Amino acid sequence: MANWDGKTRPANDTYRTNYNDIFNSKENHENINIRLMFEPKPGVKCNVNKMFKYYAENYLSDFPEFEFGGYIMLNTLEHKYTKSLSGEPFYQFVANNVSKQFLDKITHYVKINPMEGYYTHVHYKENGENEKAVA
Repeated sequence: MANWDGKTRPANDTYRTNYNDIFNSKENHENINIRLMFEPKPGVKCNVNKMFKYYAENYLSDFPEFEFGGYIMLNTLEHKYTKSLSGEPFYQFVANNVSKQFLDKITHYVKINPMEGYYTHVHYKENGENEKAVA
């Protein structure tokens, strides 16, 4: 490094390692997939896909990363309200390749601004691992 002219980027291995540690770190990459699942509270009847889609798009209007994902059947042990064995379908919205900061932001939003008539389950998947529920 004694012959470096100060104008070009150094090409030694130490520089390359430091550069990769800083700019290729996991914190700087968007590699989290988020699934929001909406469980209807008792007495709520919404079984029309388009109706719920418009309702949830309005609720998530500050988060254009989310796309409607239809509905999913979730294990009844994970239900907050529905305890019947048949379960209920949960409508879902998904966001792919987002950051940890985005996950924190949507989790906070759901906590302080719950959707009327629904309990929102927030699940995420990071780096190809199994999906986890946000506590």
